Amino acid sequence: WNRDRVRQFIHEDDVEMVLQTKLSFSREDVMVWSFSANGSYNTRSPRDCLVLNNLRALLHTAGNYHITYVHHSLNRVASEIAASVTRDLRLQSYVASGGPCWLMALINLEAAANGLSSATD
Repeated sequence: WNRDRVRQFIHEDDVEMVLQTKLSFSREDVMVWSFSANGSYNTRSPRDCLVLNNLRALLHTAGNYHITYVHHSLNRVASEIAASVTRDLRLQSYVASGGPCWLMALINLEAAANGLSSATD
């Protein structure tokens, strides 16, 4: 650590905690907090910034990709699948093998709510 820089940028109450954090030389540094689109510094969700930066790094190795943020309330299907996978510890892709019984009904309900034809039409 560059102790002078840490003391320059980190609140004095947190300096020792930062200095005790082990450095990793096997991974590239990433910005945990970033500026928002309007240039303001946003600390509302630093964990989200870290997750997105890690995701971008992984996707970069895969080639072309596109990320679109959709609020969970607008995509209940994805939210419910994610919740059931984590809640029920479903480590294999049960969606690819037909999915749970409630999935098709939810897909059709969401399609109808968005003016789309159902998945069974």
